[in-house]
Amino acid sequence: MTLRRKVAASAKRALEHRHATLGETKLRELGLDLFGNSLNVRKMRGGSGSLRQAASA
Repeated sequence: MTLRRKVAASAKRALEHRHATLGETKLRELGLDLFGNSLNVRKMRGGSGSLRQAASA
């Protein structure tokens, strides 16, 4: 998972809290242990900007 530095610590705390609250078994039961989507950041064709493509499973 890639995050901006400004939100990394907050996201880590949130994920750790979710794990502590639900536990491993419930996380798996709910499917929250699975990776569900991704983001591909690449250069735009013919340009200098970035193109962001999101994909979900």
